[in-house]
Amino acid sequence: GEFVYHIINFLVINLNKFLNKKNIKVKGKQFDNLFLKITKNNHRLLKNFKTLKERKKNKDLVYDPNILNLASNFIKNFDNYLEKIKNEYLEINFVRHAKTSLNNKKLFLGSRVDPKIVNIKRKKINNIKYNYIITSNLLRAKMTRSLFSAKKILNNKLINEIDYGKVDGLDIKETKKKYPYLFKSWKKGIDVKFPLGENARDVKKRAEKFLYYLNNFKRGSKILIISHSFFLRVLFSLILKMNLKKAYKIKIDHLKIFQFLKKGNNYISNLNRVDYYKILRKNHD
Repeated sequence: GEFVYHIINFLVINLNKFLNKKNIKVKGKQFDNLFLKITKNNHRLLKNFKTLKERKKNKDLVYDPNILNLASNFIKNFDNYLEKIKNEYLEINFVRHAKTSLNNKKLFLGSRVDPKIVNIKRKKINNIKYNYIITSNLLRAKMTRSLFSAKKILNNKLINEIDYGKVDGLDIKETKKKYPYLFKSWKKGIDVKFPLGENARDVKKRAEKFLYYLNNFKRGSKILIISHSFFLRVLFSLILKMNLKKAYKIKIDHLKIFQFLKKGNNYISNLNRVDYYKILRKNHD
């Protein structure tokens, strides 16, 4: 009985926090109204829940096993209500392209050097059919789209990897030798441009334009965006309101999907808790 009560109670409380974007506890008439909205005005279900609440308050210890039906019925309604809510949002999935032969060589791999991905004949990553797949204009991103399914494929240069300029294709040792000023500037916290290339602020401008571009898509659509590590770090720092200088600390593995829900200009993280905390720790360490 207590188990059933807590399941229903906290589902309603936490859904209210999500809908209102505030960490406030719903109770009384507001709780009842939301319960009825979730259950399509099932007053009998609400009455049964209130009876259960009273029994819990009176510290009853014995419950009929059929009390589980109350939880089961509520959860079915709750799932349906969540699907309805989700259709009001744009589902955006970000993923880094599949590995290339150069990724293990610790090179500055930007938008100029553009190798093919390895293991081209691997299985599909999931069975989801996205409404859209948007890739960067780089070969490794375009090749990665074969690992997913979609109704329509789009390309967008805004999500290209950072342009490392003359550093593209060099390793750290070579770069230190040829362009020592880069490392001196970074130590001072200066966001210096790569020679004939971009810096983090340039990538941030592209990311801002791309987020605006996403306003063109209808709510309820599922979109997969195949991009690159540096670009995605900067983009996530924008969405999660992180310090841009710490964005480089975010770890983004190949083919790992990061999901967000978008409504208007608001983005809601749908990351699992472990990934979310990893990102936040990098921002506050």
